[in-house]
Amino acid sequence: MTDRLAAAQAALNAGLKDEAIAALTAAVTEDPARAIQVYRTLVVQLYSAGRFAEGEAMAAKALARFPRDQDLLNTHGVLLRKLRRQPEAVKVLQAAVKVNPKFLAAQQNLGNVLLDLNDGPRAEAVFAKLARLDPRNPEYVRQLGRSLGKQGKVEPALARFRQAVSLKRDNVDGWLDMIGLLNEEHRSAEAEAQMDKAIVANPATSACSRAR
Repeated sequence: MTDRLAAAQAALNAGLKDEAIAALTAAVTEDPARAIQVYRTLVVQLYSAGRFAEGEAMAAKALARFPRDQDLLNTHGVLLRKLRRQPEAVKVLQAAVKVNPKFLAAQQNLGNVLLDLNDGPRAEAVFAKLARLDPRNPEYVRQLGRSLGKQGKVEPALARFRQAVSLKRDNVDGWLDMIGLLNEEHRSAEAEAQMDKAIVANPATSACSRAR
């Protein structure tokens, strides 16, 4: 059975994702008592291959054996989100954060799922905490802005979007979030002005130009 793992490693080294997945799947099928790292690797490979349903099923199987593994919980939550099973993803990601309250990736993924669900207040709590921990992280700041925007807190949201693009001038998502909110508020002149700034800040990026 160790031959399965050797074959999986060789396939991974050669960049043969499907062959690696097949070997790892065979390994855990033959011996479900495999080490946790085997399950982690298999779940991540299934995710990176876009095989989300298989990855979710394997993550659930792995968590039946390792219910408090933060990495498996986090990846399981991400897979559930990919499958549009957001309410389940929330519970799994909350479990990951409970296991390790300092696990920032799980907190960010939880906030992203809450935004999917349009749960602005809970998403705000998550991203406000993350932004306090790392105030120069433009993604935390941008997502805090989105959380505020979903609650109709327009000016605080715009302030966060401005902060996000000041931290990272080529933050296309930050510019587009700001411009989109201004357009939603029928503040067309301001939106146009911000679009001009966005294009200057992102001369090599066509996304802002296309949004114009």
